[in-house]
Amino acid sequence: MVSKTIPASVTLLQKVSETLAGWIDWIPSEGPEWTAVRLGLTGSPTPESTRVLQTMLLATLTMFEGVGTPSIAGVSPTDNGLTIHWVGGSADTLVWGVNDAHFIRFSHYVANRVLGIPSQGKKTAVHPNLIPGIKTKLSYYLSALTVTESRITDLIRSDISHSFDGKVDPVFLFVVMGCLPLDQLNALFLYIQRFLPDNLNIKGSNGKSIVVSQLFQPATDVRFMVEKTNLYLDLFNSPNLPIIREITRAKTIAYFQKLMATPAVKDGVLENLKGIITYQITPRAQLYGLVNRIIDRIQK
Repeated sequence: MVSKTIPASVTLLQKVSETLAGWIDWIPSEGPEWTAVRLGLTGSPTPESTRVLQTMLLATLTMFEGVGTPSIAGVSPTDNGLTIHWVGGSADTLVWGVNDAHFIRFSHYVANRVLGIPSQGKKTAVHPNLIPGIKTKLSYYLSALTVTESRITDLIRSDISHSFDGKVDPVFLFVVMGCLPLDQLNALFLYIQRFLPDNLNIKGSNGKSIVVSQLFQPATDVRFMVEKTNLYLDLFNSPNLPIIREITRAKTIAYFQKLMATPAVKDGVLENLKGIITYQITPRAQLYGLVNRIIDRIQK
């Protein structure tokens, strides 16, 4: 069953972390596990090499197109693997350590769509550029996390209430919106909706047209709230709807100026910003760094 409340990236991070935790004993060594991994990645696949490759590919999905992983509708753990449900209705089921046709197809799909590696049509999960491509993608994620942590640290140290005195950076806005309690976020959407045309439509991540007045109704589902926030930022940045963009920006700034003047809300946002570093950025950075170190060992 697909979870409707837990973001796909969280489930993926959990599964990758669980797998890496089971490897801690043999990662530093040069035991038989490493032999099986190296032989499997350069020749005939072994259960060990397949599980390593599955884990590394899943790691690249945990920030694909952003931490909200908008292309992934959900992740369903199974007794011996997991199923990834893509937006659009397709799905990929992986069985841990099994190099079957399903995994080969999944590997080619991730290589092409996530890593930008064209498929060579070979009946193998290991493309010559796959492992380096994984490391490049995870290194990109690490760089993005470093920049984000730096910006959040600057926000924490400064007076965040003054950050809405002029032009607002959309990235900054997205981060702050993610730190609001759900009731405050819903209140923002309802407030902005009052100034927008009732018949205003915008395309969602699935390509379908959505009536904004319906979209901005109160909700509690985490994934839907992320979708609403992304579409809200589309209005905030829209080059094709300049009047709507200016209305959204002006009313957003006015709303946040008033909101951040409330000490309880401001303190809550600051605590949540610290939580992003503690519970999101640091664990992700540690995970991506560990996978990259494993890749370095594989490529020796």
